[in-house]
Amino acid sequence: MQRKFYAGSFLFIGVLTLITGCVSTGIDPAVTARAADTATIYIIQPTSSVNLSFTGGLTLSKANFQLWDNDTWLGYISSKNYIVYYAKPGTHYFMAKAANWDVVKVEVRAGKTYYLKTTDLPGFNAPSVKLEPVNPTDPELQSWLDGSKEIIPKNKASAYMLTEAQTILQRVKNGEAEFKPFPVSWAK
Repeated sequence: MQRKFYAGSFLFIGVLTLITGCVSTGIDPAVTARAADTATIYIIQPTSSVNLSFTGGLTLSKANFQLWDNDTWLGYISSKNYIVYYAKPGTHYFMAKAANWDVVKVEVRAGKTYYLKTTDLPGFNAPSVKLEPVNPTDPELQSWLDGSKEIIPKNKASAYMLTEAQTILQRVKNGEAEFKPFPVSWAK
């Protein structure tokens, strides 16, 4: 009797795993390593302005944003972290998601370096995100990088997250949602 219970439990867990969406997208292995025909993209979250404070002095940041390049999952980013991403030339819509979506359009050229910064903004139940281009001559850029650590995202996007990102991307391309252009002169 006990064997049937365990066999049924394992079958149930296996089916549940398939139903809940093992579909995920990870970072394209072809663009995680620097190559001559790629550009380097830094996405930085220098600080968090939205925090949860508890008695006893414990403070936790609520800001944990999803990052996308078009419909390619880049991972989550939080305070005092940055992601380095290598992108192939062409038009890229870099997207950040929290309670909202924010988008920057970048015309990527091989051999160039681009900097983007996420900023968390207070929201009703969850923080909102602001994604913006950073001028490489910004005097704060080096201190943001020095005060942060590079992270290698390990989580995967769920099928729902991918569908949501694809929907936003299509709305941006159709002119139904806004984006900020990355100034060409800011490519280093």
